Amino acid sequence: MTKQFEGYWEDLDIPEDWECESYHNDAVPSWSSGICHIFVDHPDDSEREMQGDHRFFIFHKYDTTEFLDSDNDWNIILNVVKSINLIKERRINVLL
Repeated sequence: MTKQFEGYWEDLDIPEDWECESYHNDAVPSWSSGICHIFVDHPDDSEREMQGDHRFFIFHKYDTTEFLDSDNDWNIILNVVKSINLIKERRINVLL
């Protein structure tokens, strides 16, 4: 993680199986898990890319125009990511 994103995510417990997707030209740091791409904005609303908006956003990993969810509560984001990935896994198993 670059110094560019210091202060954005250190207060969070990022799951070890999540893959860092951040690049130096990104506005905020991000991680992926399954089909989810999770963006983490600054904890201080006055420092956020979109002031007054949620801190955490989930988009589809392979179609970043597909918004999945957002919230300010990290635990809700963790649960949503788990649920989305579980639903995907169940759909694949049904198709097999």
